[in-house]
Amino acid sequence: MRLSNPLKLLIPVQEIHVETIVNDVVYSKLLNFVRIHQPICLVIGPNEHFLKVLFGADSLEPDTYKNILKQRYSHLSKFVRIGLHTHLYHKYSLTKLDYDAQFKKMSEGKQFLESIGLKIIDFAPGWYNYDENTIKTCQKLGLTRFHAREKLYDLSTSKIEFIQVRKFTHDYDL
Repeated sequence: MRLSNPLKLLIPVQEIHVETIVNDVVYSKLLNFVRIHQPICLVIGPNEHFLKVLFGADSLEPDTYKNILKQRYSHLSKFVRIGLHTHLYHKYSLTKLDYDAQFKKMSEGKQFLESIGLKIIDFAPGWYNYDENTIKTCQKLGLTRFHAREKLYDLSTSKIEFIQVRKFTHDYDL
């Protein structure tokens, strides 16, 4: 068997974008993976309606959905560090939102995660698309580790550490 990119196997997964944790099969695979590899897990909050619909969790009552997320994120945090991840509708990014809208979306997600006792300092925007408003929002929210493929803005005057992501995966791809 010939590998299309043999180097791909040598680069460990740095982070997992957790978007379908309510699916029992995905959750089981995710737990097995993080116990061995211990990547950071960047998770969505309960206000990510696009992903909820896309992955079939829209039939759940809002409180049931939140409770599943709380229980599973809390359990997951025993094995790996948890950070915040956000999404908008397919192929739309935070850059489509002004500062106030970005702040609202990100602060709601962070507050949800902190409500279950998690300390959140890591952030990865959906599709790694971001702008200066995203950086300002991270600063205001105390999200000090910013994950992206490329460093688009000078962060030297901020207290934000840029984490260049070379390899990530989604929970549903495990």
